[in-house]
Amino acid sequence: MKLWSVADILTVVTAFQLLLLSAVILTSRRPGKLSQRLLAVFLLANVMLLLQFEFFSQVKPVKIGVTPFYYLLAPLLFLYVQSLFIQSFRLRRAQLIHLVPFFLVFTYAVLFLLIRPGEAGWTKEFSRSVKIESDISYIILSIQIAFYLVLIFLIYFKYRREIKNHFAELRSINLNWLLFILMAFTLMWLTDFTSTLLSWLKVGGTDLFNAFTLISISINFIFASILVYRSMEQSWEQTGIIEATKYQGSGLSDSESTGYAQKIRTIMESEKLYLDPEISLKELSDKTGISPRYVSQIINSRFNQNFFDFINHYRIEEAKRLMAGTVRKELTILEIMYNVGFNSKSSFQTAFRKNTGTTPTEFRQRTLN
Repeated sequence: MKLWSVADILTVVTAFQLLLLSAVILTSRRPGKLSQRLLAVFLLANVMLLLQFEFFSQVKPVKIGVTPFYYLLAPLLFLYVQSLFIQSFRLRRAQLIHLVPFFLVFTYAVLFLLIRPGEAGWTKEFSRSVKIESDISYIILSIQIAFYLVLIFLIYFKYRREIKNHFAELRSINLNWLLFILMAFTLMWLTDFTSTLLSWLKVGGTDLFNAFTLISISINFIFASILVYRSMEQSWEQTGIIEATKYQGSGLSDSESTGYAQKIRTIMESEKLYLDPEISLKELSDKTGISPRYVSQIINSRFNQNFFDFINHYRIEEAKRLMAGTVRKELTILEIMYNVGFNSKSSFQTAFRKNTGTTPTEFRQRTLN
C-alpha cells in the first residue's frame, strides 16, 4: 500500500473519531459545560484541520500551505486549560483577541480560493509568491503555537502545585490525561515544524517529507483513539478545580489569624475531618465558617504546610495512634491506611515516611517490640 493511501485512511478515521467524541462531549449533561464546549471546539478544529489537509492534498497544481484551522488549536487549548483550573474563568469579549490570527488567515484563504487563476494562468512567478506567503504564514503560526505552549505549561505546572493547597486526596483529580493532551499536541506540532524546517533547508526530499506527514497523522490517530477510549471512563465534568489564592492585601490581622488557626485546629481534632478521604479546602472552610482564602493562608503561614500536607499530618498521627493502641494487632496496615482517610497505598507510604522518617511496617515492628 502506498504511503499516501495509508495517510489518507488514518486522516479519515482520525477525523471521524474526533467528530464522534466532540458530539458525545457536547451532548453530555454533566456539569462543567464551558470546559466541555472548549474541549469539543478544540477537537472540531482538529477535525477541520485534518479534512482541509485531505482536501487540499488533492488540489493541483498548488495548495494553500497553512490551513487556517491550525491557528485555532493553540488558543483553544489555552482557554480550555484555563477553564479547567480557574473557578472564576469566563469567556469574555476581550478574549476574542486569541482568534484574530485565525480570522485573518481564514479570510486570506477564502480570498485566495476565489481569485486564484486556473492551471493555465498559474505562472512560476505566481507560484513563487504563493510559496513565500505560505512560508511567512507558517513562521507566524510557529511563533503563535510556541508562545501558547509556554503559557499553557506554565499554567499547568503552577496549578498542579497549587492543587495541594486545596485537596488532600489527589487521585480523584487526575491530571495525567490533560498532560497527555498537551504532550500529544506538542509532539504533533514539533513533527510538523521539523518537516517544514527540513523542507526549507532542502534536506531529505519528498520521501522524508511524506514520512514526517505520516508520523504526524499517526500521532493524531493514536491521540484520537486513546481519547475516545478514555472517554468511556473519563469524567469531562472537572472544571474550575481551584481558585487562585492571593494573600497580599487580605486585611487579616495577627489576632484574627491566631484565632482562625485555633479554630481550625480545634475542629480538625474534635471532628476528625481528616478521616474523610475526599476532604477539601472548601469543606474545611464550610465547617469553620472561614473563607477558603483565609483557611489556605493560615495553613500556609501558621502551620507552614500546604493543605495536602496539613491533612496528611493528622492522618499519619492517627495511623501512629492506631498502631500503638490496643487494636494494633487486629488491624492490618492496609486497614489502618483506609481507616485514617487514605485511598492510595503509595500516598500513605510517602506521607508516613515524610512525617516519621520510616515506613509503616518498620514503625509497627518497633511498637510491637
